[in-house]
This record gives sequence, structure tokens and C-alpha cells, in this order.
Amino acid sequence: MRRQRGQRFLITILAGFLSISFAGVASAKTIKVGAAINMTGPASTWGQYHAKGQQDYFRYVNEVKGGVAGNRIEMTLVDTAYKVPEAVAAVRKFAVQEKVDMIATWGAGEGLAAKPIIQTYKIPTINYSTSWEILAPFGSYKMDCYAILDYIRAIHKGKEAPKVGLLTFCLPSITPMGAPSTNRALNTPRK
Repeated sequence: MRRQRGQRFLITILAGFLSISFAGVASAKTIKVGAAINMTGPASTWGQYHAKGQQDYFRYVNEVKGGVAGNRIEMTLVDTAYKVPEAVAAVRKFAVQEKVDMIATWGAGEGLAAKPIIQTYKIPTINYSTSWEILAPFGSYKMDCYAILDYIRAIHKGKEAPKVGLLTFCLPSITPMGAPSTNRALNTPRK
């Protein structure tokens, strides 16, 4: 009798642990990212590096960090061959059919052409181009840097100020953000 009670108790505890672990799995959501990047065609080496970097980062988040709040990131990569119509078709498919949580586009033309779709469906998007027109009228590269610096400051847990490097291309559209970003980093009070 005593042995049966012990077995029932053990089975009950085991069932509880299993239900808790399965409940965690059942509630986990896959974060879907659609990436429309030129893997072939003009400037494809840049697109390939961006795609690989994004895939490597998502793999790191999934494998090392356990996802985002337990949710794994899954990226669907579409080669646009540096052609605007292919990029727009991919973005439309991501938004309408696949209902992704985030979109990445690569070129300025692709990003500008896809902007109305992205705005209609209100999908967070990153575009790897150096075109300020993609951000207009909402922002500029300076605002991107400000947002990144503010985020780093908000999550930084060390006692010393965080060390941040700003790596950019030497292009007229980007270089003006260096001085304002440095000024923001140096003059924003720490919390």
C-alpha cells in the first residue's frame, strides 16, 4: 500500500513536470523574418554578406540565447537578384501570405518600392541600403544611431559606460551621422 502511494506520488510529480515542460513548448512562438536580399546579380557579394550576417545572428540568438523570450527566430531568404520587381513580390508575399513578423530588404530601389506595402501592413523592417529617402519623412541615419545608442544604454548593466563602435561606409549620406552620434553618446545622461 505504502509502495503504491509512493509510485502514485512519483507519477503525479512526473506528470506535473511533463505538463509544465510541454506547456512551455506549446506557448513558444516562432518569430518569422522574411529577407528579400540580392544573393545574385550586381552587388551580390554585399547582399551575401548581409544575409550571412543576419542568419548567423539569428542562429546565435536561437542557440546561445534560447531565442527571444523563448521564441525562436526563423528566417526565409529570397534572392531578389538586385531587381526591384522580385523584391516587391517577395515583400508582398511575406506580408500577405506568410504574415512575417519582420522584413529585411537590401537595396535602395527595393526598399523604396516595398515601402508602401510595409507601411500598409505595419511590419518592422530593416533595409541595408544607404538611402535616406527610405527613412523620410520619419527619420534619418542620425535617428537610427540615436535609437541604437539609447537601446544600448538602456540594457547595459555594467558600472562603466558601455563601449560602442560606429562602423560606416564613407558615403555622403552616412558620414554626417558620426559627429551627432558621438555627441549623443557623450552627452546623454546615464540612468
